[in-house]
Amino acid sequence: MLDLLITLIAVAPVIMALLAAVAPPKAAWIRPALLPAVLLQLALAVALSYRQFFFGYLFAGEPPRALSSEEVQAFANATAGLGLPITLALAAAITALASAVAFARARRLRL
Repeated sequence: MLDLLITLIAVAPVIMALLAAVAPPKAAWIRPALLPAVLLQLALAVALSYRQFFFGYLFAGEPPRALSSEEVQAFANATAGLGLPITLALAAAITALASAVAFARARRLRL
């Protein structure tokens, strides 16, 4: 269920932004929701990548040494989980770009 919610948060704003970019007059009701959607995507990407940042903070400043098998496993788990935050950040970038196009086209239509 959580995966479905994360997918919905990642994909729905992209579709809304692309719709607003393609048909600005018909999608005028979508434009106010685009900025909160981008911010929600970025916040979720940061929230899902806390393990990577915590792992880097945890081992920062230590002298070089051989890692134990538990530490190697923790590092592998921390770096393997970067796919979803990077995907969410990419979705936020696509949403922001399509939103910029939508706002530019809407302004041009008003002029």
